[in-house]
Amino acid sequence: MNKELFKNTSEKIYIIFLIFAIILATFSACNKPDALVRESTVRIDKFKAGTLAPEIEGVDLNGLPIKLSDFRGSPVLLSFYATWCSPCLQEMPALVELQNKGIVSKLINSSIPIKVLMINTDSPNNIVDVKSIKEKYKMTMPIILDPEMISVAKYEVSGFPETFLLDHEGRFLQIDDPEKMERTTRIISTRDWLSSKMSLALSLALGTSGLSSVGSSQVLSSESH
Repeated sequence: MNKELFKNTSEKIYIIFLIFAIILATFSACNKPDALVRESTVRIDKFKAGTLAPEIEGVDLNGLPIKLSDFRGSPVLLSFYATWCSPCLQEMPALVELQNKGIVSKLINSSIPIKVLMINTDSPNNIVDVKSIKEKYKMTMPIILDPEMISVAKYEVSGFPETFLLDHEGRFLQIDDPEKMERTTRIISTRDWLSSKMSLALSLALGTSGLSSVGSSQVLSSESH
């Protein structure tokens, strides 16, 4: 093979390789979760990540005392709801599954255990409805009754459902909300809590909180893959 032919062949191979690399990079970017591709905006909120969540105290459906700090040692998904709230009931099956099975993400090899804590805001006259909804949706998560909406005022809840993610020390965690494309400590309205994007957002938020069950190094290492 003469030098001219070798040069032309090398140039063609280089061009083919370059085109292939560009196509591969584009394909990889398109298949990444939105939360990792586009940078989220940060919503200004009263509660900053890392600050301790206000205490919530009340009774459960059996009339026994219960409070938020009882669940220290485990991450908590804190959900404010009412039985008359249709969107609240819409996401209830997903919350039940989170309570029962934990957060399942494709980035890790095991689920992340989490406590789902429901704050019910119905009036005392609706206690029958609260029990009925609990049975209908087979709610295994604990429920704090807050008929006077004391915790609603503390957390400045603007509507139902409204949800917060807390670490095992009871501190607010910031979530990359894949629906609103913003970093926030407050999730307003319903979400598909079992979707791969939301599972990713929750697992990454919890991965930096020093969980004992699934360490941050495992989650972040999986993310890099």
